Amino acid sequence: MTGTSEIKSSCIEHATDITMDAFIDIMVEGRYELLVKEGQPSDEDLKRAWNLIYAEYMDAMGDDGYKKTIGILRDINILSWQHQRITTLVQVLSVYYVPEAVKELKKMGYSINYDPGNLTAYQIDLQRAYERAKTLLTKISILQNDLKSATGKASTRQDYQTMFISLSEYAKYQVHPAQISAFQFAVMMKRCNEYAKGLEKQLHKGGKSWQKN
Repeated sequence: MTGTSEIKSSCIEHATDITMDAFIDIMVEGRYELLVKEGQPSDEDLKRAWNLIYAEYMDAMGDDGYKKTIGILRDINILSWQHQRITTLVQVLSVYYVPEAVKELKKMGYSINYDPGNLTAYQIDLQRAYERAKTLLTKISILQNDLKSATGKASTRQDYQTMFISLSEYAKYQVHPAQISAFQFAVMMKRCNEYAKGLEKQLHKGGKSWQKN
């Protein structure tokens, strides 16, 4: 045992805790480092945190079309956690034999048999577990492609500027990306959209319609 202490790392995981300017930077430029609160979270940790934030954001928008997206994000998070956990356990077991780690891998469906008299077979089991865990990355990649199809094209800064203009007109004051959380923005946009739909229904009831040029 060494005297060094473990370096803690953490990141933002909720849409209520990230401002819209940072949210937009991540959406448009993929700046996941903006999620770091402390230490140096892994890329997998950052992407998993972002998926949690995005799922909350989409849910707050309240559109039924987002349900499929949220389901895909949930599956990506589960598979990402499994991959990270399995690779971590295998890395630990390749150096030290930890019965609890072997037990956990077996619960996840991996056959690991430790025999002090046959360490070669033990290492082969670990390598098989590691290689099998890689198939999770393929599943994640497929889900990420499904996610792109479900959400459409990537958002641009112009898209968000248009949304903020509409939101400011609805709120009757200037809404700034740096002064509002992603969750607040999503809830306000939901109400703005509902208000617009209500006006459209009133126009139809009154026998009016938008005239095309």
